[in-house]
Amino acid sequence: MTNKNKIKIALDICMIFLFITFFDKNFVNMKFHMLSGIIFAVFILIHMFINRKWIISISKKLFDKKIKLRIKISYIVSFLLLISVGLIIVSGFYIILAPVNRKMFWKMIHYTFSYISIALIGIHLGLYWKWVMNMFKKLFKLNSQSKVRSQIAKFITLIILVGGLFMIHNKNYFTMMYSGINYISQNIIVEKENEETSSQEDHNNQSYAVVEKKSLFELVSVYGSIMSVFAIITYQADSLKGKNRVKTNTNKEIA
Repeated sequence: MTNKNKIKIALDICMIFLFITFFDKNFVNMKFHMLSGIIFAVFILIHMFINRKWIISISKKLFDKKIKLRIKISYIVSFLLLISVGLIIVSGFYIILAPVNRKMFWKMIHYTFSYISIALIGIHLGLYWKWVMNMFKKLFKLNSQSKVRSQIAKFITLIILVGGLFMIHNKNYFTMMYSGINYISQNIIVEKENEETSSQEDHNNQSYAVVEKKSLFELVSVYGSIMSVFAIITYQADSLKGKNRVKTNTNKEIA
């Protein structure tokens, strides 16, 4: 494995764990929450710099019919993720700087796009999971195929999927996301609101804010498992498409 690939994997792991800690602003303290957000932004810039050749190349050929649909989807997901994370960071500053009657608006952007980013990161992981696994096989020198290891991996995947689906239901993931998008769309236009109204809205939407301090294990168990659901579904869909493509080509050769 090249040093570049080692850096990419290490960076991606750090970014995922750092992002998960954002769901508890009191994970360490508010200062850490804000500082880690800035560090996360720096990591994204480093990630883009490392992949700059791919980004530039696909940007020039995005509408080229020769470019595979999978690559186009990967590019679009990465672009949406960049916008989503950008909105999270910008809204984080505006929560502090905005006038009282607009704080709730920026809070909802902050929370909603955090939920959206979970899905986008999961999809991004699913699209590149084969590459990730190949890198880990090279890193730990796992060249031989093992049926036992394969069965264990499938069992663990099933447990994570079931756990993630439970967390999606338990946390009202899609309901929270829809409510956030609905609120943002209805409050894009600035309206005059008094402080009492804003405070009431803040109270009504406290479900978006993490109040209780959680451990890293708890945060990974909840938000990591939700992220994994999107990764697993994306990976399986991508793998199924690949198998169908192989079968189609085989049938053509036989014909």
